[in-house]
Amino acid sequence: IQGYLSSLPRGSKPTVERAPAKSEVGAKVYQDKCEGCHGRQGEGVKSAYPALAGNPAVLLDPPANLVRMIVEGGFGASTQGNLQPHGMPPFGQILTPLEIAGVITHIRGSFGNQAGFVSEIDVIKYR
Repeated sequence: IQGYLSSLPRGSKPTVERAPAKSEVGAKVYQDKCEGCHGRQGEGVKSAYPALAGNPAVLLDPPANLVRMIVEGGFGASTQGNLQPHGMPPFGQILTPLEIAGVITHIRGSFGNQAGFVSEIDVIKYR
């Protein structure tokens, strides 16, 4: 590995490899479960659903918080200015670890995001 890394031109970034099957699974899960709220390009909806494009929570390593958000969901506190805040439904009971890993990998590698691959082991570990 050391020889390979030293052979790269200075300032170049290694590419993030994606498993094609997981990428396809993730894109389908995103389309079916996420796109309606977070948008086709991960742009979100202001004051309702957060953008996923460039979102620090999406790019964070390790991706523990992102795994937990997809598995457990999350709902903001009701305030006087927002009595019924939008929330993220939990998907842990309806998506498999492969599907969760796939959609997280898809989100972290789409919409201009360039974060690393997430495995099923990561999902099991962080859920």
